[in-house]
Amino acid sequence: MAWSDQPCPTIIAQLVAGLQRVVPPVHQQRQRVLQDLGVGPSTEAVAEILHDEPGFVWLDGTAWQGDLLARPVAVIRQQAGVATIDGPGGTQRLEARGIDLLDAALQAFGGVPGAALVGYIGYEIGGELESVEARPSVGGELPDLALGLYDATLHCDADGRWSLESTGRWRHDDGLSRSTQRWRDWLAQARDSA
Repeated sequence: MAWSDQPCPTIIAQLVAGLQRVVPPVHQQRQRVLQDLGVGPSTEAVAEILHDEPGFVWLDGTAWQGDLLARPVAVIRQQAGVATIDGPGGTQRLEARGIDLLDAALQAFGGVPGAALVGYIGYEIGGELESVEARPSVGGELPDLALGLYDATLHCDADGRWSLESTGRWRHDDGLSRSTQRWRDWLAQARDSA
């Protein structure tokens, strides 16, 4: 398939529906929540606290000190033509090309204020778009595509000021409160250990 070719709308619609079954919104119109958490410890100190959390990601920046994410609401993977979506609604396996799964994930979750879809797109996905040399399979490899759907990001700006951006789209009100408190606790733990 060349980049200019269009994916089948039916396949994309099926993938979007599958993603939304596994990650059903609790609130249809939940807004982005941005909380100022003040000046705090270094990004490294907070990352040290978070590094063992499931789905931990540290996005480093040049105009800011870093964005930290952990505990994704859902994990989306694709390997060898099979997509696996794990979320609060269970696990779903679907036949899918990686590029179609990426398109469906962006349609299903893109544009939700306070949410982030973070991960990687492997070399093999390029083979779905153009002719690239195939790599020999080694077994036990990483998936061709792996994305986490995160509902909160802890951000540290260039001046060391922390903020938490989140959405309650996929959590009940008490779940959003617990999630927000968990982030505050991690930040406090890093302050105490610094």
